[in-house]
Amino acid sequence: MASCTVRTLLLLVLVLASGRLALGAVGPGQSGPTAAAGPSPVRADQPVPEGDFFSLCLPLKRAGNLFLVEARVDSVVGNFILDFGAPYLVLNKTYFRHYPTKGGTYAAGVGGAAARVDRTTVERLELEILYYQNVPADLADLGG
Repeated sequence: MASCTVRTLLLLVLVLASGRLALGAVGPGQSGPTAAAGPSPVRADQPVPEGDFFSLCLPLKRAGNLFLVEARVDSVVGNFILDFGAPYLVLNKTYFRHYPTKGGTYAAGVGGAAARVDRTTVERLELEILYYQNVPADLADLGG
C-alpha cells in the first residue's frame, strides 16, 4: 500500500459518521456542552449507522496528509479518503459513473473553478462491521 499514490486510489471523501447529528455531536446552530450532551435529532435524509457491535476499531492508512480507510460501496471495494470536514459522502465520478443521478449543482474549489456535482444514492456503505443503507452521495470529478 505504501507504493500507491493518491491518483491510483479509489477516491472518496467520506465522513465516517456520515451524519454527525446521528451520533450526538454538536450540530449547526448549537454550541456549548449542553448541545452535545443528548442525542441530536436524525434528519430524514441522514443514514443511521447499523451493525452488530459494541465498539469498533477501523484501521487507518496514510497517503501523504490523507487518512484512508478500506470500505465497500455496494460492490466496489477500495481505500477511501476519510474527511471529517465533509458534510456527507462524495464519490469519484470515475468509479461510480454508471450510478443513476437525481439532479445536481455546481461546486467551486479553492482554485475557484466550478464543476458539476450530481446526486445519487448508494444502497450500502460498509466499514468493517459498521454499515449504512440508502446513503445519499454526491458524484464529483475528483481526478484533479
